[in-house]
Amino acid sequence: MLSFRKAEEQKIVTIETNADSWSIENPASDWLDLSGSSGSGGMSNVTLSVTSKTITERTTTLTITAGNTTPGAQIVVSPAIIRIFVQY
Repeated sequence: MLSFRKAEEQKIVTIETNADSWSIENPASDWLDLSGSSGSGGMSNVTLSVTSKTITERTTTLTITAGNTTPGAQIVVSPAIIRIFVQY
């Protein structure tokens, strides 16, 4: 679980895979910025930044897919709390 305590705080997620490529689906691009949404195999860091302040909690799910597999990780995001669930 990752927690954002304030807007504009950043968190780094490391993605490591032996697949040729990976991608992240971000349905909350209006308030959550990612430093990258795809990459090649190996290890990559992605910085997550909440871009707008709100009193109400918002949530979204980022889905990470590596290669041609089914999604292997989901990150549930809100400005107050980010939870990262890795599913195998």
